[in-house]
Amino acid sequence: MTMKTMLLMMVGYLFTYFNSNAPQDEQICYALSDDGYNFTPLNNGFPVIESDTIALTQCVRDPHILRCEDGKTFYMVCTDMRSSLGWASNRGIVMMKSTDLIHWQHSTVNFPTRYTKTWKNVIRVWAPETIYDRKAGKYMVFYSLRTSDADSYDKIYYQYANEDFTDLEGEPKWLFDAGNATIDGDIVFNEADGLYHLFYKQESGRGIYQAVAKELTDKWQMLDGNVEQTKEAVEGVGVCKAIDGKSWIIMYD
Repeated sequence: MTMKTMLLMMVGYLFTYFNSNAPQDEQICYALSDDGYNFTPLNNGFPVIESDTIALTQCVRDPHILRCEDGKTFYMVCTDMRSSLGWASNRGIVMMKSTDLIHWQHSTVNFPTRYTKTWKNVIRVWAPETIYDRKAGKYMVFYSLRTSDADSYDKIYYQYANEDFTDLEGEPKWLFDAGNATIDGDIVFNEADGLYHLFYKQESGRGIYQAVAKELTDKWQMLDGNVEQTKEAVEGVGVCKAIDGKSWIIMYD
């Protein structure tokens, strides 16, 4: 199914989010919108998926949802983290799959226990997201990873998901970094220019930056300037194609 066909079938926007740094709020919530700008929380703002049923830490952050190429399956990935334990306490991610947005298959990946020789000193795996790699024919999961090594900083790494979206294949591979801590990456493919666009935050600056590449695993070209239209420090960027098929929506906090 092409993106154009899927957009013609869509009538609104689903936003996945968590509410705050309190453990009881580090759970998955839904909100709906007709225009992509004004959202109404579902379930009176209460979680629709309880974290203690899916995460090793019993808390999740940064939920990202993707409608798959078949048009009927949804993948969601989250940071498996309880922030009250510290910003260096996150060791892995949660992977989820659904066809109705209500019932979810779920699994966890703990990096230090999975990769005991190469990544045993991972201290955070932040803000995972999923995108379909057209060249590889697989779904890529990418995230910002950092270890406890003295010279380590957050860089974006990737792996491919297995066929049933219950695990990651191989070991983490470097995808991109801006030369300093690089977090909250979001990648979209723009059919108009045939390029992948990566939006991200780098800790040396206060805004949202952008890089482009012809293929996901190519060398990324960093573009000049910031994307956001505010003066405040922002992060957590998210980008999606508007259902009119003509424009893009970018959001951040």
